Amino acid sequence: TPTVGVGWTARPTEVLGRPSPTDSDCLLFDLSIKTDAFGQETSWEVANTKNNSIVLSNSSLPSNQIVQDSKCLDRKGCYEFVIRDTFNDGICCGAGNGNYNVSLNSKVGGSGGQFESSETTFLGGNCGLI
Repeated sequence: TPTVGVGWTARPTEVLGRPSPTDSDCLLFDLSIKTDAFGQETSWEVANTKNNSIVLSNSSLPSNQIVQDSKCLDRKGCYEFVIRDTFNDGICCGAGNGNYNVSLNSKVGGSGGQFESSETTFLGGNCGLI
């Protein structure tokens, strides 16, 4: 059975490892990034701010491609998304027309492409007092 995320296992009915949005024990994280001409400069991560852990990340992105990722995240976590560019020119518009869209349980958390070294988006989750 394919692994979908830390501590989560794919169900047989899931298509291409995409988690089921009806799973009451998870928050569905969706990301789409269109990289610019220098994808190797771009990286991203999702952090659980409740325990200061990185739960998802990718630092090897192709250039001029659309990269998509969907994962089931622990419903008990509180999450933020960070996208970075090591050349400090974002992913739009000097070296291509890159952009990103990120959501949690189908609620858009952030989108864009014009930033310098990084952009942080609060996604939500269970963010009350521990």
